[in-house]
Parts: sequence; structure tokens; C-alpha cells
Amino acid sequence: MAAVLRFATLGEQSFSADESFTVHLARMSFGGMLHQLPRSESTPPLHYVLVWLWGQIFGTGEVGLRSLSAIAGTLTVPAVYATAREAFSRRAGVVAAALATCSPILVWYSQEARSYALLALLAAVGLYWFLRCLRAPSTRALAAWGACAALALCTHYFALFVVGPEGAWLVWRARPRRSALLACVPPLVCILALAPLAYAQRHPSGGWSAKWTTPAASPLLVRLARIPRELLLGYKVPAGPVLAVLVGLVLAWAVWRALRHSTAQVLLSIAFVGFAIPIAAALVSPGLDLVLSRFFLAAAVPVLVVAAGGLAESIRVGRLAVVVCCLVGLVMVGAVAADPAYQRPAIGAAARALGPAIRTRFVVVTGEVALAAQDYLAGSAPADWTSGGRLQEVDVIAMPVAGAVDAPELTRLGAPVPGFRLIERRSAGAYTVLRFTAERPRWVRFASLLPGFWRGWTAAELGRPPQAGGLLQ
Repeated sequence: MAAVLRFATLGEQSFSADESFTVHLARMSFGGMLHQLPRSESTPPLHYVLVWLWGQIFGTGEVGLRSLSAIAGTLTVPAVYATAREAFSRRAGVVAAALATCSPILVWYSQEARSYALLALLAAVGLYWFLRCLRAPSTRALAAWGACAALALCTHYFALFVVGPEGAWLVWRARPRRSALLACVPPLVCILALAPLAYAQRHPSGGWSAKWTTPAASPLLVRLARIPRELLLGYKVPAGPVLAVLVGLVLAWAVWRALRHSTAQVLLSIAFVGFAIPIAAALVSPGLDLVLSRFFLAAAVPVLVVAAGGLAESIRVGRLAVVVCCLVGLVMVGAVAADPAYQRPAIGAAARALGPAIRTRFVVVTGEVALAAQDYLAGSAPADWTSGGRLQEVDVIAMPVAGAVDAPELTRLGAPVPGFRLIERRSAGAYTVLRFTAERPRWVRFASLLPGFWRGWTAAELGRPPQAGGLLQ
């Protein structure tokens, strides 16, 4: 069932703005990918190395690149089963597997060519070996935990906030202590080796937060309030707040029931550190604001395991609660699959509606998907806004963004520059495409196009025009 939910609609959605960075890296040479990584990404290299190798075999289209995440997401289900069984019981393992199978956020990132599905998998496997080390700290178990911890750190920097407390707990409790210290060597080596890369990946105009977040559009307190709902139900879902409260109360009751177990207390302490440190850092310093729901997937894994342990203790009520949580999750996954309003921006469909270029043209793309649009407009390249060119066609692809209307209405839009006239307007629920042409090629300064398009429109109507991108095709 986990595989069906993750693979059935794998290629239905266009690449997102974030995925476009992965796509461009996967289409470079291996050396070019490694050279570009510090300049275009904010995460360690393991996932990009794997996805580059994967793309050489299965292609760099939606299904080809995303299938690596889909496999990682599917494997996460037996991983959390094994972890919950180790922590509590076989029944708890089945419950954890059911919750992971139907988790909307895990399904979402199992269908995205980013590192988050791999992060969740490595967090679950590492947690399994951590529990094995607590129960019987053998050399094999400690070595396996150290390897998983190192791989998780090479996948995402936020793995540190889970791996760190796990390692500290093993050093404190495991005997002999020397073996636990040796198990911590691989993750420590990875931390030291990744430090220069992490420093190089800082954004020059405001640290990592300038690359990963948009503080003006999503204040910290707003993003903090979203974390529970998004981890429980995913992004943009029907009746989100109501269902989030329902599922949240059920899982909170399950966590409370599990707290009588010492293992649950250990797991919750790890999860607490995984959530608390990044949030505290963001509250103390805006330059350390790294608060996004997807970064907490590793810390959410021990919470899921503890909740499964609590649900497994009550046979009748627990079964009903599991059924409710799974049905809610399936409804959310189905809503995303059926309704474009809940999906990634349909830049691929918009590009197909625009059609191939038959004359030199400039394409303005609103929102944050200009780089992704390049993947679907053959022969296009990002334009230098300080220059210009001879154009016979100027087009606009208006995409909805967070906080903007779903389908921008562009009936008031006039010609962007003199000499061009509107000849076609095509609108769907998730995008609007307009085509302007001139009788003969005209010299146009690219920077003049934005004021022409956005005159008389508010940022909410067209999605923050200053972030609009332009492609020359």
C-alpha cells in the first residue's frame, strides 16, 4: 500500500521550484554538479550524488528522479515498523507502519526529488539501531548506528539535532563506554568534514534563512504555528485546521499513554531536542532562522514511534484511533492527487499551454517557479534583467503563490511595452498564460517588462512581482 500511494501518481505533478535545483544538478557532469553544489544548494551532498547516479540510469524526468525518493519513502514503512517493534511490541510496529504508510507529509516528500524522504528513512533506521544499542550494545549494533548517523548527517544538516542526542545518550548509558565513543567517531568526522561546505553554502545576504525561507511572507511565528498541521496532514489540505486538531488530539493521547515506558521517555527526549534547538536558535537570532516543517522530519520519527506504542496498548480504542488517523491521511493524499489546488505549481501544464517558440520571445514567470519553467521550455535560458534584445513575442505565465489568489485574473492587463498587443489569453485553475506579439522584432530592455506587466496590480494578485523571473527563448 505504501508503494502504491507513492508510485501511482509519481509523474502527475510538475517539478517544484525546489526540485528544479536538483534537476539542474542531475543534468550536469558529475564534476560540474559537485562544483555547483555549494552555490545552488543548502544541504550536504549525499542525496545529490545518489540522484545524479540514479538519473544516469533512469533519466532526469519527473518519474526518473522522483523514483529514488519514492523507494526511500516506501522503505521508511518497514523501518518504522522495526523501530516501534524494538521499542515496544510487534503490535506497535504494525501501528507505526500503518501511520507511516498513510502519512500525507511522508507521501508528499516521497514524490519530490529532494533529500527529505532519504532523511526520514535514515532517521528511522538509525533510531532502530540506537534502540538496539540501548538494549544490547554490541559492536555490530554500535557500528550500524554510527554508519546511519553519518549517512543522515551527509543527507541533511538537521539530522545533527537527532543524531547528537542519540550519541550523547549512548555515551552516557552504553557499556563499555569506549565502544560507544568509537561509534560516535563516524558522525563526528562527517560534522568536521561538512563544516566548510556548510559555511560556503551560507547565503551572502542573510545566512541560510535567506535561502530557505521568505521571512517577509512567512514570519517565524506563522511557520511555527504551521509545523504541527503540516507534519500531520501535509500542505494545503481541505479542512486542515479541524482535521489537524482531531489527529493531533488522538496522537497526543497516544503519546501520553506511552509515557509510562522508559523507552518512550528516551525517544521523546530525543524528539524534544530535535525540535527545540532549531526553534530556540531562530527565536534568539534571525540569522539562524531555519524553521521549516520539512526540516523536522527526522525529529518527527521518534514521535511517531512513541504514538504507535501508546495506540498499541489499547486494543479497542487504539484500533479505532489508528483507523481514524489512517483514513484522514488517505483523504489528504487523495485530495492532493485529485485537486490541482493542493498540488505543486502546474508549470509543466502552463508551458505546454504556451507551446513551443516560433519566434524569439521573452517569457515572464510569476511566483517562484521561473527556474522550474526552464525545464519545460526547451532552449530557454534565464535572462539578464540589465540587458535587452530584439523580441517579437512577450509572454507571461502567472502562477499562484502562497497568499495570492489561486487563479490570477488578468483581464485588466495591457501591453507590457509599446508595439505589442495581446493575441491570446488562456486560463486554467492553476495558471494563466498570455501571449503578446509585435508585427516585427523590436528592441526591448528586459527590465522594462516588469513595470509594464505589473502596473495597476497588487502583489497579492500576481504573486510578489519582484520575484518574477524571465526566460529568453
